[in-house]
Amino acid sequence: MRKWPGIGCRFPATCFEWDHRRVVPAEALLGVDAIVNLAGEPVAEKRWSNEQKGLIRDTRVLGTRHLARAVLNHGQNIKVFVHGSAIGFYGDRGDETLTADSAKGSGFLADVVEDWEAELQPLTERRPDVRVAVVRTGSSSLGKGARWRKCCRCSGIPPPEGSAAASSG
Repeated sequence: MRKWPGIGCRFPATCFEWDHRRVVPAEALLGVDAIVNLAGEPVAEKRWSNEQKGLIRDTRVLGTRHLARAVLNHGQNIKVFVHGSAIGFYGDRGDETLTADSAKGSGFLADVVEDWEAELQPLTERRPDVRVAVVRTGSSSLGKGARWRKCCRCSGIPPPEGSAAASSG
């Protein structure tokens, strides 16, 4: 585990990084009253081989499982748990308008997000005094479709014909 006091923060905070396959050490929660969980292998950095898909899933699901268990086991001072999740939960629905109440979509990311968020259930059931906020975010296009091109290239999906991603190389 690595500890970074105040790195990149505009408010007093300590950032921790640990191996998602291991338990979170009790000392990581000493004096902590809030957690912001941003764990997860980036989805747009590499092609989605079976190994990469496993890493995308495990860094989220196992990491969150261990963090939630740590709060249950030795995080008695924790009052807030902010969980950074993903809009991948909704799947590709084209132009359909979606809300936080929309049903789960289909596909790899939708399944990962469902499993990922399910790891919070023991925490919400056993520690109702902890406010758990799930924030589903996603990235938008950069420049002339740079983000879209990168996502297409990494997932092996060709960009839609005529899109900025397809035409800008």
